[in-house]
Amino acid sequence: STPLYSSAASDVYKRQVPDIVHQDLQQGFLLLSDMGTQTWLNALNEANADEWYSAAIDTLITQQLHADTAGLPQYDEALLQRELELFPQWYLFRHREKVVTGELRQRLDRVFDVLIRSALAQPQVFVHRDYMPRNLMVSDPNPGVIDFQDAVAGPISYDVISLFKDAFLSWPEERVLSWLREYFDKATAAGLPVPAAFEDFLRDCDLMGACLLYTSPSPRDGLL
Repeated sequence: STPLYSSAASDVYKRQVPDIVHQDLQQGFLLLSDMGTQTWLNALNEANADEWYSAAIDTLITQQLHADTAGLPQYDEALLQRELELFPQWYLFRHREKVVTGELRQRLDRVFDVLIRSALAQPQVFVHRDYMPRNLMVSDPNPGVIDFQDAVAGPISYDVISLFKDAFLSWPEERVLSWLREYFDKATAAGLPVPAAFEDFLRDCDLMGACLLYTSPSPRDGLL
């Protein structure tokens, strides 16, 4: 089987991601080991959230440290722009019947430019791109991580903000801030290239979260 991690990853992490049992890349097929049937989306609750999110933070940091980005697409300006265009194309035009031209187009372009520049300025690491409760499986060790097919090399804040500001699950802001602080402290200790100041890290997360908000109104996500 072929692993999805480098040899430096921990033995625990190696049991948290699927093995590739067989692959036919020409036809686009992978046979993966079974990661179970229960997702975090249906199992997270007030009682287990702190413990489980702490485990998800540890898994994310291991992933960012050791997942191989060789051969992955770059989350570059073209990809960011293409995803941001989902907002005017799918939401405003198709579902609100609003043609985006003139001053509105200019305002959107200015906002998009700020978001893109922020994303590109961040340190680049392995980005799962769907690291959220519906792609985390209840397993031993917990969580199991699936759905790697959209992975890229991109902004370090992308996956952590996806985890805590999921479109399908909301938590109080104070709780999210405490989890972001936990990630920041652990990432700093692990040597990941997060900003030196927590406030700067939060700003990166806020702008990345805004970017995800604009890119979420997609038919793929079933949010329309």
